[in-house]
Amino acid sequence: MKLICFVPQEDLASYTEEYAGENVQLCTGVDDISFDEQRESVFILAHNNGKAAARLVHILRQDPRTGLQPLYSMKSFGKPLDLLTDGVELSLEEVRSEAELILYRLAELSASVFHVDASDYLRILALLYSRPDKQLVPHRVWLDEYAYAYTLLEAMLGSAHLVAARLATLCEWNYLQRRDLIDRTSHCPVCSSLQLNLVDHCPRCKGTDIEEAPFVHCLLCGHVGTEESFASGENLQCSQCKSVLRQIKTDYDWVQGSFICHSCGNTFGQPEAQAHCLRCNNQAQVERLLVRQIYNYALTEAGVTALKSDLSLYPSLGLNENNVVSPHFFINMINWLLDFCARNTCETFTAIGIRLHFTSQTNTDANRARMELLDTFVYRVSQHIRKVDLLSRFQQDMVWLLLPQTGKPHFQVVLDRIEALQKVHCGFNGEHLQCATVLFHAPEEIIPGETSSLLLNRLEKQLRSRTEAEGK
Repeated sequence: MKLICFVPQEDLASYTEEYAGENVQLCTGVDDISFDEQRESVFILAHNNGKAAARLVHILRQDPRTGLQPLYSMKSFGKPLDLLTDGVELSLEEVRSEAELILYRLAELSASVFHVDASDYLRILALLYSRPDKQLVPHRVWLDEYAYAYTLLEAMLGSAHLVAARLATLCEWNYLQRRDLIDRTSHCPVCSSLQLNLVDHCPRCKGTDIEEAPFVHCLLCGHVGTEESFASGENLQCSQCKSVLRQIKTDYDWVQGSFICHSCGNTFGQPEAQAHCLRCNNQAQVERLLVRQIYNYALTEAGVTALKSDLSLYPSLGLNENNVVSPHFFINMINWLLDFCARNTCETFTAIGIRLHFTSQTNTDANRARMELLDTFVYRVSQHIRKVDLLSRFQQDMVWLLLPQTGKPHFQVVLDRIEALQKVHCGFNGEHLQCATVLFHAPEEIIPGETSSLLLNRLEKQLRSRTEAEGK
């Protein structure tokens, strides 16, 4: 075990004296350490400045070579910074005791988990494995797009959208298990924003100039109307039976909870609610909002097995709750539908190929941001397709959709949703994600004897040649 303590430059002398004989390496910054030699290290922050501590923590957590190491702070800075550490305000003896189990379990893992290009999936599973008493618990952040943040994972992976996509995939593979349901949040169905303004409107004209007003109920004839329609001098007079209403509960009564629209004059009991997105200005019925469920996550036995085999055994996915399937399952489904179309000419389906690309070349940081954007986009597409549709991702930039019982022109609904999502996705320095599509309709475009693999290869060649021609 190697203790590395990060201290401010101005306090280096005092900490050198304090930790004399304690076998602690004192550093003033990450430049003082080699990131490739930290498998046995335990990091300690001895900073009083929150910004300096946060900068150090994020550098250490984001790099796969140091992100899984035990990390402690001698001072509490509150949330969210404390959530990125393994403990605060501990003595050196307590740090050694707490870190021993973490280092022991990390030593059981192969070097690929700590490689600079380590898989995000490996890092998530290794984090939970090395801390067996830990679950992934979301932290409530009211300014965050998701309302909840898995703070430590976001520091490691760099993106809330990427974290959501990785957690969903690991659950589909049964490597993680959803535990307690923390909350349910509603989001814009177009851009997924949580910033929604719920507006009541008139059920008839959809206007918003409505007002809750007391209504009068004539108990003599049953007529109901606004107070103004019953007003007659100093008395109330029914506009239908012309009776003068003097005694409440005998001649008339007040009706509460009714509304009047000043635009069209309609009266109604309950207004209809509509959600106005403050980000993209989309308007949607409340029942059409995208609902997310926020959970705690825990490691499963299958996850431990996959981690120790370096995820070399990817699960053979069939259908799951997000309708995301493995390429093998997707190809078999197309083969089955092609055979079915040969026997039943009324059977229809549509396959959509989507190639995701960018129009310019950028540096390494931009490439990582692009990969995160691609993962986020595919994850959002999986949430917006119909329950009967299937999605499969054959390559990083190639996605396929299968729409059963969908022919011309009904597939356009799905394409419109994809186009709407693509418009709100910006990458590095505001660069927009580009989408190119290719379509196949059965039974009109079936070539006799063509298998699903040949069909998808043919469509992919068309798609790539088209995008390459556009890029010239």
